[in-house]
Amino acid sequence: MTDTYDNINPDHYKLANGMEVIDLTETLDFLTGNAIKYLARAGKKPDQPKLQELKKAQWYLNRLIENEEKLLRAQQTDVRLFPLT
Repeated sequence: MTDTYDNINPDHYKLANGMEVIDLTETLDFLTGNAIKYLARAGKKPDQPKLQELKKAQWYLNRLIENEEKLLRAQQTDVRLFPLT
């Protein structure tokens, strides 16, 4: 590895074992992947305070939770409207 800064794959996207966060997040849905991305780089990105990165992750998690709650409500509504016979 060279001493130059890599603009494409900077260190704040690498985990302790050298694995890049994208290797994990590309297998996930968008909201989950982004939450993990911000959690993984929290406190590592030079120009971003850790708290700001954690709040970004929280935003994506909150959105994911809201979507899951909407889906659950819709499923519960569908069950009541169309009971199996």
